[in-house]
Amino acid sequence: MHAITSTSRESRRRDQHQPQVQSAKQKQQRPLYGLFGSNFHGMDSFYGFCHLSSSLLVMISDATASAPPPLPKGWDRCHVWMERKRRYCRQLPFAEGEKFCGNHRHLILSSSSPELKPDSETSQAATPSSQRKRIPCPIDPSHWIFEDKAAKHIEKCPTNKKRKRQQEEPYFQENINCGGFGSLGYVDDRKLINDTTPSCCRQRAIVPSLLLSPKCNADLATETVEWAHALARRVLEVHQSIFRPQGSSCSSTRDITNLTAAEIHDALPFCDLSRPELDSGIVQAFESHHIKSGGARHVPQIASLLGHLRAMNVLPSRTTRDNDQPSWAKSSNKRPLVIIEMGAGRGMFGLAAASVANASNGGKVNLIMVERTGSRSKADTAFRNIPKDADISYMKVDGVQWSRCSCDLAHVNLPVVLQREEFRDTKIVVIAKHLCGAGTDLALKSLSSIQTRIDACIFATCCHGVCDWNQYVGRDYLRTVMEKTQNVSSEPDHPSQCGEKVSFGSAEFDLLRRWCAACSPGRASNSAPSLDDASDHPVSIPVSSSCTDNQNATSVSSVVKSLNLTCGMQGLGRACQRLIDFGRLEYLRHQIFPDPSSTVNLSHYIAPDVSPQNAILSACRSEVAKDDDGSEQT
Repeated sequence: MHAITSTSRESRRRDQHQPQVQSAKQKQQRPLYGLFGSNFHGMDSFYGFCHLSSSLLVMISDATASAPPPLPKGWDRCHVWMERKRRYCRQLPFAEGEKFCGNHRHLILSSSSPELKPDSETSQAATPSSQRKRIPCPIDPSHWIFEDKAAKHIEKCPTNKKRKRQQEEPYFQENINCGGFGSLGYVDDRKLINDTTPSCCRQRAIVPSLLLSPKCNADLATETVEWAHALARRVLEVHQSIFRPQGSSCSSTRDITNLTAAEIHDALPFCDLSRPELDSGIVQAFESHHIKSGGARHVPQIASLLGHLRAMNVLPSRTTRDNDQPSWAKSSNKRPLVIIEMGAGRGMFGLAAASVANASNGGKVNLIMVERTGSRSKADTAFRNIPKDADISYMKVDGVQWSRCSCDLAHVNLPVVLQREEFRDTKIVVIAKHLCGAGTDLALKSLSSIQTRIDACIFATCCHGVCDWNQYVGRDYLRTVMEKTQNVSSEPDHPSQCGEKVSFGSAEFDLLRRWCAACSPGRASNSAPSLDDASDHPVSIPVSSSCTDNQNATSVSSVVKSLNLTCGMQGLGRACQRLIDFGRLEYLRHQIFPDPSSTVNLSHYIAPDVSPQNAILSACRSEVAKDDDGSEQT
């Protein structure tokens, strides 16, 4: 077996500064002086020359170096021979089954000299990464592993260990919140590949990916394009019929195609309540408590959401004061407040809401943050490290009772979370800021088990492009409104399916969510990929470009161009987002807050230039609009 010889650059540098004392070995090297001519005088000149040409010194030392001895019996360390130290490197191999440490592996991989290459016994172990296949971890695809080590890695994977710990929690009940709400209307789309009759295409929409299938003939492609065009017109028509201001009309296809993106955005009520909170000192309060808000764009969003909580009387009004204390804080029978933040992430929204309530509620505030993954700069740090000189006039972190529930929204059983004694007879408010895709649907579904205990909720929706029809809670409501509204245009440019009954199901929803990606500037070239049924609920993930690919006739760019829609891609994408939120709104209205006196709204809470994902779902019971003593809150 060959061993590798390493000449350390560090050792050469030290040798150059050693005292110039001639040894017996140096005297044996005197015949080499002839290499430098007759003007070469003494060892001082020799070392001086080596200062100018260290590479020549390496050549000389290599030429005089002896062959390394054989490896010691049972040697399990690095196989590199260190000439200066006259021993083998004692570092452990960089991976199991390897023969070289990380410091010396480059000598094997980068060298082309036969003397530096290991023999056949070690060649396979020396270059494993170029020969062994790497695959995403089956537990957590965010990191990669060797395929032949997958079974062993799963046993020690940190994500797998964390998942096992979560499953041992009493509030964990697998898939308790999955399944959405309403009929799936499932049809096996694979059967449509072989059935290319026009009647099949009209009775059941074709999934967009079939357009690129080799089995998709020209007639099927034409039917699919017509289906996508009809769906786009129906989306705009339904959007305007639901959200258009009173007095406006939109009865023809020409009216639909002439809609602008601004008109689609303004069809939803706009209520930015951030200014009173900013004027009250939310920025200064964050700085005083050393809280990392996440950036300049996040503070106005949190401020507006706090304003909406005040408008629902979840938080005390700052206009009614008595010695700087809100009137409701004076009530002796005030119920403790429990705030549950779903998909909390860092937990900044929940931290702000709980601290603002605590500033006037005498410490009767509990915050529960539900989040499946960890993150840096969390609210937990702010709770643990409270500055002594913090300004508590606007928000008071000290005194908030908080806990973090590490669990996926698909598996969290909220009645178990709230079964503690201190959570009985409390005012329960559920909040979420930018809960991605199907995470919103999972959170809404989880509320059904505590429906009678919830006083109010507010959800800022986000990432509609990664929604999932199987988890969507508004299936029945969205299908009803989409199938009820029909385009009866008589224009010759839009014949075919305009006057016939249409259907809405998983394929139509899949196209809607893909078009949603065009709403966000800078992401117009992206679209959501298909969701893996076996995976957890989706989060923000990289998406493909099929949404706006001009070669795909069902992409949002192709549809907008073919129909000559004035609203453009962003207008159509925003209309799709609002229809998805409309189904969620109806779920809240009929399943969580069925009392006719309850208030359920869908509105914009911040300007689109601050955040294009600026819609909120808000709901509260009529009792919340009053103080606990029965008096109206002003």
